[in-house]
Amino acid sequence: FGPFANQNHSSSLFAWASVLCAAAAVDAFKRGSRLWVLLGAGVLLLLGCILLNSSRAGLLLFFLGMTLWLATAAMKRGFFRKLIVISAMVLAIISVVMVSAGRVGERLKERPVSEAVGQDLRLWLARETLNASTQAPWTGRGLGTFDHVFPQVRVDYYPDARTTHPDSDVLWVLFEGGLLFLLPCLVLVGWLFRTTGPWFASSSKKKRSRDSRAARRVRRAFGIASALALAHSIFDVPLHGLGYFVLFAVVTAQAV
Repeated sequence: FGPFANQNHSSSLFAWASVLCAAAAVDAFKRGSRLWVLLGAGVLLLLGCILLNSSRAGLLLFFLGMTLWLATAAMKRGFFRKLIVISAMVLAIISVVMVSAGRVGERLKERPVSEAVGQDLRLWLARETLNASTQAPWTGRGLGTFDHVFPQVRVDYYPDARTTHPDSDVLWVLFEGGLLFLLPCLVLVGWLFRTTGPWFASSSKKKRSRDSRAARRVRRAFGIASALALAHSIFDVPLHGLGYFVLFAVVTAQAV
């Protein structure tokens, strides 16, 4: 279920959309608007979509996004207060997943997440892609050539597998574009992190207006959504899809 053929890409979209929905609900509540009820229900609806897709990646991104949002933007100061709320939220969602009859609960029971991440093909792809990248570290092999060039430059042979991508946007960029492509991307990510901040409480005692605090809360939510998409790109290839990338670009622009 979702706009993309890959269920993990759709669930990733639902995960960072839930953070935006939660932030919008809090903003509406603080403004005295009754829309917070509808927006709060939207978070549960998006979680239901993730469970419907039985996507472990989407579920992990949902946990991560909501935790980051609660820790950095949704609550006032107080480490233990944040820790208690975050722990309660995580335990509640885990309980719902495990006792439900959905397929994601069965998948988590029958195959641990650590085993899914460390499966042989994924590790083999990462190792062979890195080895091939060291042969052309700066210029890469050329954009759009992985499918054709990778079988010629790999060292080991993996039976019964035709690889069209290395299961990682980062490794894909490194293989095809080299460090001359990857390093500017990393610089851009660092600039986005600084631009969408500050993420931590400032030591300045200068009072800020209610509007500026509300704007920072919303921008942080968009920044977290962008960070979730970037985190997903380390272990999957969502940003190589045009539709996902366009939505990611819009969210990132709002964060800036």
